[in-house]
Amino acid sequence: MPDFCAAYGCSNERNEKTKQKGITFHSFPSDKQRRQSWTIALRREGFEPKDRTVLCSCHFRPEDFDKSGQTVRLRQGATPSIFKFPDHLSKQPSSSRLSRTSNRAIEESPHTPVRGRPDLFDQPISDHQYALDPVKAKEVGCVSGGVEKITVGT
Repeated sequence: MPDFCAAYGCSNERNEKTKQKGITFHSFPSDKQRRQSWTIALRREGFEPKDRTVLCSCHFRPEDFDKSGQTVRLRQGATPSIFKFPDHLSKQPSSSRLSRTSNRAIEESPHTPVRGRPDLFDQPISDHQYALDPVKAKEVGCVSGGVEKITVGT
């Protein structure tokens, strides 16, 4: 019986072709909590993994693997985190789903001038002075572009 990757939109099948490409397949964990975290990461409604259900290595970060032996194994606690979800499965915050408190916080953010005191916000305010400035990072070449992956739980 062929083994296909259970991730949404992934058609990798366990065979010689994928083996030559270095793609490995990994069974769902037997531990209930880890099994549930893998299932949640897949974002497949009503999905319940079986004993033979597998995920391919394309859905794990390189640091999730232990390649020290003859067999490529997942490190303890590794959770799949690389997926290409369609728009309806991607987690995008919806303004209609924000609570009143969240909406109030947005309205009162430091980037919105206080009534009667526009002079208070002549200089941008940041509570994280240590934060990386993406414009400066891009100038130095620290930010890579062109690859679009959705990662979960990093």
